[in-house]
Amino acid sequence: MLNKFIIAESKGIDVKEKIMSKSEIRDFVIWYMTNKTDEKTLKDYKQFEKFIMEESDIAESLIRENVVPRGYPNYYEIKFMTELFKIGRCADIALEEVQKEMTNEFIFCKKEHQQELWGYEWEKADENQLIDWLLCRTDTLPAVIPNRIDPHYFLHHDYMEKWFAAISNVCDFPVRYCAHSMYNGVSEYFKYAFRSLILYREYGYADAVVMRIREIFSADFKLDSDKIDEIIMKGFAVVYCKGDKKKKETVYYQKYIDEWMKTDKERFQKAIQTIWSHDLRKNVIKKLTGSVK
Repeated sequence: MLNKFIIAESKGIDVKEKIMSKSEIRDFVIWYMTNKTDEKTLKDYKQFEKFIMEESDIAESLIRENVVPRGYPNYYEIKFMTELFKIGRCADIALEEVQKEMTNEFIFCKKEHQQELWGYEWEKADENQLIDWLLCRTDTLPAVIPNRIDPHYFLHHDYMEKWFAAISNVCDFPVRYCAHSMYNGVSEYFKYAFRSLILYREYGYADAVVMRIREIFSADFKLDSDKIDEIIMKGFAVVYCKGDKKKKETVYYQKYIDEWMKTDKERFQKAIQTIWSHDLRKNVIKKLTGSVK
């Protein structure tokens, strides 16, 4: 049913002069999301965006009551959640969503290939505990860290990167995910997750996350300082030397790499030598030093 706001607009009344009640705002937002006709205007869109950002109580109630349409082609739920997470609300929803969208899609290396690919073995219980750790259900990692082999990068769209960055306001999942992704050694797992924090939480926050990753590697992964440096140096170098980067991302990694080349060149080059793929290692060395050796 059209609410008073829509009726007023259809009669040519200037809606800017009308102060809408909470119930009218709710009705308008529902109308905008569910109306499939061409009635919606640019003014409606701007009003819709404004209400999502400014009327957080209404936005949260619509999410919790499952009123917001889900999935393609609308992505309304992502818009609502992103704005709510940005202001520190709905941590429980954030963890439910990352479980549904991300951890439920993990594929771990099968038992018969673990030793061959990773040099050690783990059990199904270790995979479950890792997921519980990522989802902040426990602060204890399994004694043996499982590694993923799935093809899913999850966050390679701008709206998903904004969503992921916003989640970092309400829970520790993004930081833990970045730490495990870097440890896993698959650059794409880490790249898009950390890029979202660089782009949408800014450089200072990304620097703080690097420090948190160091702490996690030491306290939870039980790694010594040399191994921690090696993983971070190698991970940053691989992402920096690969394509599909945005300008702010390149600037961020360049800062670290320039510093390492200036003050810790020997250890940085030694870390690069541990890149497991020969072709990738060769490309990284060539880009950073101009040599293929």
